[in-house]
Amino acid sequence: MTSEGECFVYIVLPGECEFVTAGRFLLGADEAEAIFTRMVETVRASWRATMRRAGVSERDCEAIRSAFLYDGLFYETGLGDV
Repeated sequence: MTSEGECFVYIVLPGECEFVTAGRFLLGADEAEAIFTRMVETVRASWRATMRRAGVSERDCEAIRSAFLYDGLFYETGLGDV
């Protein structure tokens, strides 16, 4: 989420239904997008190997696969007016 050259992170606390600002970072939209893209690429490329090195079985990796890079991670939040 960016606004006037700053990147804001919003979260919803457990048991709550409203967003709160989790942090503010003085990043431009392009820089924030580049960081997010690098994070996604890193997780996509390494989560399974990391889990296997930690002793997680292939069956359990498959069971938790949807916790990594789930579709909702890429949805627009519509928080531009917040």
